[in-house]
Amino acid sequence: MTMTKRRKIDFEDPEYGVNSKSGTKQHMVSEAVELMQYRVDKMKNLSDSDVRKARLLQLKYKMQRYLEVASNVEHFRFAEFLQLYADILYTKRIDFASEFGISAVVLSQFINTHREPNVEFLSKLTLHTLTSYKQIGGFPSSLWFEVYYKDKLNEALHQFNSNLIIIST
Repeated sequence: MTMTKRRKIDFEDPEYGVNSKSGTKQHMVSEAVELMQYRVDKMKNLSDSDVRKARLLQLKYKMQRYLEVASNVEHFRFAEFLQLYADILYTKRIDFASEFGISAVVLSQFINTHREPNVEFLSKLTLHTLTSYKQIGGFPSSLWFEVYYKDKLNEALHQFNSNLIIIST
């Protein structure tokens, strides 16, 4: 049996959207409960299309945030982002793979980092993404390439640093 640690609620946290200057702690708790109930009710009324659009935007922002961080120890974020993209748009990955003219096995190898995507696949992925994002604010055309090559750069730097440690000992 695993024990989960309860997180202390900080009502000053912007996620709760409660103004701490509004009164007593009891008042803040009731406001937080009201706000959460409103959010839950709002989420129940979202269509599948709205949820898909929100998840696509979230993916785009995650990718952009990944690129903004100067140095990353995280490897293979491209594969993670590809998996998220496929899962957002398709219920079965085989349908996603056939859309790109590859087998489900090849897609699985990309996602599990057992195979490197080629430029043709990255180009098709970019075109597909541009079409998918057309109605929700666009997508930078170079983003998939930038994420992929940042992964490659991080991998090379990690290997270089590992070799330096071996040489220096």
